[in-house]
Amino acid sequence: MRSRVGWTSIRDIITSLGQTVQLTPWLQLITRVMEKFPGSLAEDETYPYLNCISSLISECKKVEISKFLLSCAQAFTINWKKIKLGQRTEDLCGPVWRKIWMSTLRCVSLHHATPEGYKLLKAMVLEDIIRPDRDMWSLFLANISPPTQEAVEFLLCILQKFSLPEQFQPSVLTSANYNELQYPLRSQLIDWILPSGEGFSGSSLANNSYINPESVANVLVLLMIQNQSVLNRSEHCEVSQSITDLEMTYLQSSHDFQCQINFCLQKIP
Repeated sequence: MRSRVGWTSIRDIITSLGQTVQLTPWLQLITRVMEKFPGSLAEDETYPYLNCISSLISECKKVEISKFLLSCAQAFTINWKKIKLGQRTEDLCGPVWRKIWMSTLRCVSLHHATPEGYKLLKAMVLEDIIRPDRDMWSLFLANISPPTQEAVEFLLCILQKFSLPEQFQPSVLTSANYNELQYPLRSQLIDWILPSGEGFSGSSLANNSYINPESVANVLVLLMIQNQSVLNRSEHCEVSQSITDLEMTYLQSSHDFQCQINFCLQKIP
């Protein structure tokens, strides 16, 4: 009973604070409690809390607050299945999750708390809370959202869980070159992660924060193979010395990845 009263009181507080800096410590508290004690949230408080966080995310225009809101929503996402909920509550929360998804897509496309936004999107997909629609692919354009570590990991998650809508092209993609290709979406994604010099606007892996080359490699492999289920089979393969030498030569001459060569070429134990 005491726990339920505590949750209700905190929700009343964050609702009354609005978009002020005083909101931040309360969001941090909620995030930490959800991570450590997700079962302490009563079912009758679940929908009001989720709805409250959703409204705050959609209305917030301050990056320093948005990142804590998105992290708080991520804590709810990751621990959602640990909360005991009836079907009626699940049904009530479904549209709210969709609203959070759309608000987060908007945050990311506006470069508003981007790392936290991509982490939340990835968590919602991994926890099967949301099934992405086609509009999501519009994120992966250099002028919408440049490649970052979090963005690449989100794309990798999507590619591992869902089939590509091969012929889909975002409405904002006006290049006629893609219309002539057999796999326009794959081509778009490869151009996003490895932008070419022609029509290049300055958004590249080198201009962004550190991106793990292994994540980039996994995305490229998924985009280039026909049968993506092949990667679900994990088998030990001996590293070819000739391939390793080729990798070393490429990394020494490339400026696309800011990374340690020795780290990139670690052999599988």
